[in-house]
Amino acid sequence: MALNINDYGVPSVKPLPVFLLLDGSGSMSQNQKIDTLNKAVSEMLGKLAEDTVQYENSYLVTVIIFSGDQAEVVMQALPAGEANCKWRDIPTRGRTPLGSALTLTKKMLEDRDIIPSKSYRPTLILVSDGIPTDDWQQPLESLVTEGRSAKCDRMAVLIGKENADASSQVLKLFIGDMPHKVEKAETAGQLLDFFQRATMTVTTRTHSVNPNQIVPMTAAGAGIDGDDIMFF
Repeated sequence: MALNINDYGVPSVKPLPVFLLLDGSGSMSQNQKIDTLNKAVSEMLGKLAEDTVQYENSYLVTVIIFSGDQAEVVMQALPAGEANCKWRDIPTRGRTPLGSALTLTKKMLEDRDIIPSKSYRPTLILVSDGIPTDDWQQPLESLVTEGRSAKCDRMAVLIGKENADASSQVLKLFIGDMPHKVEKAETAGQLLDFFQRATMTVTTRTHSVNPNQIVPMTAAGAGIDGDDIMFF
């Protein structure tokens, strides 16, 4: 039998999906919160793109903005390099429809045409500065307890101090039994630091022997540029 070289192709790299659920509500326009968030996301996408090139890892980036009356998918399962090139700063408007964002996230995670079965365990990162303004309890319960989405790694950061106790409880429910805590960003530097550590946590998994194993987020850094801007 003749040898067909096409039968021996190089195996494709398994992707690690990363979902960013970002609060774009009106309150995020205060005290440079949205400016700092946009900078943090841009830096994260740049680092993931660099890691893809340098180490031949693969990430599928989805960005969901929740603001106004409902959430919106602005990037859906894009390779990190493409996501980095297409990223544009998000604006702010209206309310905080977190439930809508969780519903969209759940729908995409369960769709194998969007998130392939060969993918590593996805990472979900939730960023918010306030209390949800829509029905969020049932979508959250479904996300963290049912189907493929229940197996995701989940991180969260609370921006500012307004309604901090109530908002923190929502984010704790989102994290659930993951080996992380609700991070708090009361300054620009703390938010940038959170995203740097979240990025490191994601890339650490792809560099490990078992990328499906969840690793705790590294401890807070020593502070970075922008930590003088308060989010109160």
